[in-house]
Amino acid sequence: WEVFTFLIPVYGTSIGLSATAIGLVMSAFAFALLLIRVILPAMIKRIDSWIMITGTLMYASVLFCLFPFMESAVALAVLSFFLGLGLGCPQPLVISLIHKYAPQGRVGEAIGLRQALMYSTQSFMPILMGALAALTGMAAVFWLFALFLGSGGFAGRGLRDKPAAGN
Repeated sequence: WEVFTFLIPVYGTSIGLSATAIGLVMSAFAFALLLIRVILPAMIKRIDSWIMITGTLMYASVLFCLFPFMESAVALAVLSFFLGLGLGCPQPLVISLIHKYAPQGRVGEAIGLRQALMYSTQSFMPILMGALAALTGMAAVFWLFALFLGSGGFAGRGLRDKPAAGN
C-alpha cells in the first residue's frame, strides 16, 4: 500500500501524466479500499482469513507486474482500483488474527510489533525503491515488489484459521 502511494506519483510523472490524472489514479485506489472494507465482513464469513490474505498477496503481485505496461490515466486508474480491492483486505484481517492468536494480555505488544515493522518499511522502502528506480527504471521496482508480494503469498499458502474453541 505504501509502495503504491510512493510509486504511482513517481511513475505517473515519468510517463507524463498531469497531477490531476495522478490524483484520479490515486482516488480509484482509495475508492476501492473503501468499497472492499464495506463488503469484507460478508466475504470473511465465507472465506478463511489466511486464504484471503495469501490470495490477495498473490493477486496484488500479478497486478503490480502489469503497472509498467499501463501508460494512460484511465488504464492506471482501473488497475489501481483492482489493486485497492486486493490490498484493502489484509490489514483488518491481520489485526483480527493478532487479536485471536496473541497470548493473553499481550495483544498490545503484538500490535505494537506490527506497527514498528510497518513504520520501518515506510521509512526505508521509498529510499530503497527510489534508488532502484534511478538505477534500473520504474518497471524493475514494480516487478521486484511483485516478487516480494508473490513470495509472501506463496509462503503462506498452507495456512488456515483454526476454529474457535468449542466449535
